[in-house]
Amino acid sequence: MNYFSDLEGLRMAVNMEKEGVEFYRQAQDRTSNPEHKLLFGFLMQEELNHAAKFESMYERLKQNKQAGDEEYLFDADVSRYLQTLVETHIFPRNNPFINEPDIANGVLETGWQTQIPGQSNAGQLTTKTILCLALQAEKDSILFYDEMMNNAKFPDAKQIFAELKAEEQSHVEKLQELIRTL
Repeated sequence: MNYFSDLEGLRMAVNMEKEGVEFYRQAQDRTSNPEHKLLFGFLMQEELNHAAKFESMYERLKQNKQAGDEEYLFDADVSRYLQTLVETHIFPRNNPFINEPDIANGVLETGWQTQIPGQSNAGQLTTKTILCLALQAEKDSILFYDEMMNNAKFPDAKQIFAELKAEEQSHVEKLQELIRTL
């Protein structure tokens, strides 16, 4: 098993944010509502900004020879939890919304196709469903950043995870507000 460290957490966070960029790019490209286009564009830019912050922090931390030392590794349970959270919850790689080739190629003109358990509109991904998926991803991001913040060994890493957690919380508020209007 790979044990997490601040360095590994930052690397995974960069990848997670890039997956978020792709999610919001697809959402922006597919919605016809100008207000939703603006929101998805804003969220996409936020994810790009987060990725840039993480890449910069990763490069700085990589220069610290202690960052790879065993004493800076998270314990096994925390490492397993973070790995599972990233792989299965936050803009998951196996999400048909992001990875379905027909969707990515724009073949489906009538809307995004997916199976969302418990949704009456299974097979048709509405704007509200997209916003709900985004909301859940943002909530999962908060869990990830909170866990990273609580386990980070370097003060700089703790600070950036705290800042990003606060930004994700503001995204949750914006998404909830928009969902209520639909």
